[in-house]
Amino acid sequence: SHRNLELAVIADGSPPHTHDLVRHFAAKDARVRLHVFPKGAGNGDAWRHEVLSAAKADAVAYCGDDDIWGPQHLKALAGLLRDADFAHTRHVMIAPNLAIRAIDETPADAAVRRRMIDELWNCFGPTCAGHRLDAYRRLPDGWSPGPPGVASDLNMWRKFLSQDWVRVASSKAATTLKLASP
Repeated sequence: SHRNLELAVIADGSPPHTHDLVRHFAAKDARVRLHVFPKGAGNGDAWRHEVLSAAKADAVAYCGDDDIWGPQHLKALAGLLRDADFAHTRHVMIAPNLAIRAIDETPADAAVRRRMIDELWNCFGPTCAGHRLDAYRRLPDGWSPGPPGVASDLNMWRKFLSQDWVRVASSKAATTLKLASP
């Protein structure tokens, strides 16, 4: 539903057949770009800052390689980011036992925001999150692998949430699906 996009695939130590598949789609659609890197810490975390430094879009959204965006996800995020610097839709996941869980908390609530900054606790993963690129570039520090014991997405969210100027928006709409990791 949102066609004005650039799809940057960070191939973080992925096998050559993955590169071939992305190149196949890139040959058909100029919006698809492949960024090949050696395996770094985390899941491409070591390379996200480099890719974002060269990005030209107004906003950035993330999708884990084992997750799904629904057809309205980017449109929903774009709407939220009109009046916010950092946004997310509802985090919905399917557990290995096929149980479905949705999380309602949001850092738009000051208490939740404080908890995400102070505790090892997160209420959404990268697949349902997005931010304005100009806001990202105002941060003192960009993407990097998290310190020991801190997931890289929570580490990044803290960089946004600890800034007084960051405006946060959220939607209870379920526009993504986090699948159980192997």
